[in-house]
Amino acid sequence: MKKKIVFSLLLAILFFYETSLLFPNVQIGKNKLSPEEYRLISGYLYVKLDFFEKLGYQVNYFENSKIILLSKDNTEVQLKVFSNYCWIDEECFISKLTVKLEDDMIWVPAYDVSGWLGYRVKENRDKIVKITDEVKSDVNLASIFSGKKHARLLKNIKIIKKKKPVAYKKRAKSYNKWKSLEKGVAYKKVSIGKKNRVVAHIIRIERSSGLMPKPVLAKNSILGKQTLSEIICEYDGICGINGSYFDRTMGIPLGLFVSEGKILSTPIYRRSAIGFNKNGEINMGLPKFRINIKINGENLKESINCVNQFPEKNGIMLYTSEYGTYTPALKDGHEIVITNNNVMSIGQGKSLIPPDGYVLVFTGKMKKYVDNINLFDNVSAENVFSGEWKGTVFAIGGGPRLVKNGKVVNTAKKEKFKNDIKIGRAPRSAIGLSRDGKTIFLVAVDGRQKKYSAGFTLDALAMFLKNIGCYHAINLDGGGSTSIAYRKKLLNRPSDRTMRKISNAIIITRVDEFKKYAYAY
Repeated sequence: MKKKIVFSLLLAILFFYETSLLFPNVQIGKNKLSPEEYRLISGYLYVKLDFFEKLGYQVNYFENSKIILLSKDNTEVQLKVFSNYCWIDEECFISKLTVKLEDDMIWVPAYDVSGWLGYRVKENRDKIVKITDEVKSDVNLASIFSGKKHARLLKNIKIIKKKKPVAYKKRAKSYNKWKSLEKGVAYKKVSIGKKNRVVAHIIRIERSSGLMPKPVLAKNSILGKQTLSEIICEYDGICGINGSYFDRTMGIPLGLFVSEGKILSTPIYRRSAIGFNKNGEINMGLPKFRINIKINGENLKESINCVNQFPEKNGIMLYTSEYGTYTPALKDGHEIVITNNNVMSIGQGKSLIPPDGYVLVFTGKMKKYVDNINLFDNVSAENVFSGEWKGTVFAIGGGPRLVKNGKVVNTAKKEKFKNDIKIGRAPRSAIGLSRDGKTIFLVAVDGRQKKYSAGFTLDALAMFLKNIGCYHAINLDGGGSTSIAYRKKLLNRPSDRTMRKISNAIIITRVDEFKKYAYAY
């Protein structure tokens, strides 16, 4: 009987001991974690993503791209599910372990990331592992027992003596060095990852060298299309990147386009744009403007709905010579041809657009205004930019917004983008601006090319732009249109394997100062 009692007691002790090994007592400071907040995976201790909130980090998870963003003070950490790469500010670290996704929860290897963030990882004689921050306040992580069977638990712990984050000797492929193309213009090619590698191309422009970004149209026409290299050469530019979205059939830009103070294309929906005013200042965001019409000195109640775009059922459209020779053929619309602010003809459909004037088209309910207009009446159309957009001389649309005031954002849903743009990895183009406004970044990311570059999601692109120094940034047209070039030389590898003909671009030119332009048609 005594033997049975002793044997049962030994079994109970052994069971308790083994259970303690498998389920260590995990705590942060004096706060003991519940068994649901940590687990052993392949013999290594993992904690839930919430662990970092207890260390004072703000945690954001982008489900589409599987990217995790941790931020605290001036430190930003990027992790990715199923990846062993970790970006801390601009430093890249690599681990033997990957971030896991199990039971719809994210599990992070506790010791690696804690060590990289500058915490001291120590193991005392009693095999108690403590993680201590820079001011030596306890952030006790776990109690782990010794034994050959569970030696793997301690295998991946690194003793960090320095206060600043330290990488393992093995390091991920990081940014290449900047290559100077000419004064004020530098370029580098970036390769990130291995299995799902992403290749990005960055041109950095220092505006102190007398450089100006300038949106331009292919063939100086709304309906024109050329390759990026052809556009750069035609306008005598230094370098450039593809610009706004456009209709693939006709080439019409599908977004705001302003040249020399003249609106040549209006936005669809309310999408982000980048604008440059006459003082050389740059604005990024949602443009504020309207186009007022005056007839014989009196303001019309209605403003112009769109410029050089497809006609609307009940609207007032304006067509300039950049649209082409004639206005669109319309069955239901009245048109007024204006030269030097005087009405030269009133007709219906496919009017000749004067090179030194424009045509106003009234459709649907707006046709009533034509009844009170006569030949040689004085009619004018004037751009009125307001707020921070006042004085805009050049502007180009894009979207969605990706970085705003140094913070990662993604306004794709708000700006009504469809899934082909807002979801998935793809070739991407973007333009960014440093905090002081003195540095501009043109970024092209290759994609849809197996074993070369998979492309970025919008969320991943936003984080990448922030990492390279963008305080503000917007997305541009992407996919097969993504192209970036220096003079005649194409720098990236488009997914079409060749440069696609595009509607417009942002080029970089040298000027002493912005010209003073008129703001009326």
